[in-house]
Amino acid sequence: MRLLKLLVLPLVCASLISALSQLNPETAKQLGLKTVLYYLCTASLATIIGLALVILIHPGDPSIKAGKVLKRPEDLSHEAIDNILDVIRNLIPENIIGAATRRSQTKMVNETLTGPLVKRVDQVDGLNILGIITFCALIGIGTSKVGATGEPVRQFFASLEKIVLLLIEGAMWFAPFGISSLVAASISEVHDLLLILQILSAYVGTVLAGLTIHIFIVLPVFYFLATRKNPLSIMKAMLPAFMTSLGTASSGAALPVGLQCMEGKADARVVKFVLPLGASTNMDGNALYEAVAAIFIAQINGIDLSIRELITISITSTLASAGLNAVPAGLVSMLVILDTVGLPVSDITLIVAVDWFL
Repeated sequence: MRLLKLLVLPLVCASLISALSQLNPETAKQLGLKTVLYYLCTASLATIIGLALVILIHPGDPSIKAGKVLKRPEDLSHEAIDNILDVIRNLIPENIIGAATRRSQTKMVNETLTGPLVKRVDQVDGLNILGIITFCALIGIGTSKVGATGEPVRQFFASLEKIVLLLIEGAMWFAPFGISSLVAASISEVHDLLLILQILSAYVGTVLAGLTIHIFIVLPVFYFLATRKNPLSIMKAMLPAFMTSLGTASSGAALPVGLQCMEGKADARVVKFVLPLGASTNMDGNALYEAVAAIFIAQINGIDLSIRELITISITSTLASAGLNAVPAGLVSMLVILDTVGLPVSDITLIVAVDWFL
C-alpha cells in the first residue's frame, strides 16, 4: 500500500500531461470540445448517481468495526459557501510544490480565550490532488498548442507514464501477499462474518443499481435528446462490443469490436475520433464505483462527510476516472480519493474481495 501511495503523484502528473499533450487542437477542435464535454457530463452524472444511491441505501454499517470507528475533530462547522471556496482554492494552488503535501481548508478557530470563533483558511497535511490535476491539465494543453516545440516534453511524460505503470505492475505482483495480510487483519477485527457478507452484498448491490440506472436510463435519454431516435437501435448495434467489454473487463479489447459495430452507421471520421478517445477517457463506471466506494468506507467508519468533502469526492472521482484509466491504476485512483478527504486507506481491503466482479 505504501509503494502504491508513493507512485500516486508521478502517475497523476505523467498520465494527464501525456494524454492532453497528444490532442491536436487544430484538426479536432470543435469535435474534441463537444466530445470531452459530453464525456465529462456523463461521468459527472454517473458520480452523482453513485453518491445519491450510496447515501440513500447506506450499505456501510459502522458496527462492523466493533466500536473502532474513527473520531474526527468537530471543526467543520463553517458554512456551505466555505466548502465551495475551499474546492476553488485547492483547484488553483499558490505553490505547485506545496500542493504535493498540503491543501487548503477553512476552519473555525478561537484566536483568544474569550473571543468568538472566527474563520481561518489553514494549510492541512495531504495531497492537493485537485491543484495537481489543474496544473498538469494546463501543462498538457499548453504542450499540445506549441506543436513541435513541445515534442520533447510530450515524449518525456509519455516515457515517464510507461515507467510508472511498469513500476505499478511490478508492485501488483506483491499485492496478493500484502492484500491478503490486510484482509486477514480486517476480518480478525470483525466478530460477525455474516454481517460483513451482508454489508458487502449491499455495497455490490448499490454499485450495480447505479450502473443499471446509468446504462439503461441516463445514456439512452442522452441519445434520444441528441438524435430524436430510438436508443434501442444503437444499443442493439453495440451489443457485441458491450459483451466483449463485459467478458474481458477491458475497454481496449472492446474498441475494435465497437469500431466494427459502428461501421456504416455514422461518419467514419467521427467514429474513429470519438470511440478511441472514449475507450481511454470515458470511464463512467469507474467514476460511479469510486464515488460509492469512498462513501462506503466513510460509512463503515461512522464518518459524516461535509458538503466540501462530497464535492471533492465528486470532482476527484470524475477526473480520476478519465486521467487514471490504466488497468493497474484502479487501486491507485482509489487511494487518491481516500487520501484527498482523509479517509483510512487500509479499509480499501474490505472491497478488494468484490473488486474483480465490479
